[in-house]
Amino acid sequence: MTIEATQPATNATTSVQLQSYMQALSLAEQIMSQTPAMPTEVDIVAAAWAPDSPEIRFYFHHNLDGLREFAAELRMEVSTEERENGQFYTEARLTAGNGVRLQAWTLSPRPVQEKGVGTEAPAVAA
Repeated sequence: MTIEATQPATNATTSVQLQSYMQALSLAEQIMSQTPAMPTEVDIVAAAWAPDSPEIRFYFHHNLDGLREFAAELRMEVSTEERENGQFYTEARLTAGNGVRLQAWTLSPRPVQEKGVGTEAPAVAA
């Protein structure tokens, strides 16, 4: 059995896309080695239609505190919006100096109101 090593055909877009992946991977490695706020998942994106716009996406599974700590460390801008299903989508964004976009996000349930605060007592049948 023989194995022939071949190299894929490359063009300018592929080369830029590969460089973008490598920049994003390097930055992700630096961030992950320094942050105490561990995301659940990290994705690297360098799409063929935007090969010079890499993005690193950090997902914090129902961990709003972790996302906030992560965002504060990196000085990311944070926004929150309520979804139709009542959950809250919180996202932090930043574009790094090398052009790599960072996004961290999580979903969290509707905040639970404290008992007796802003709630009405249930009706009692007579």
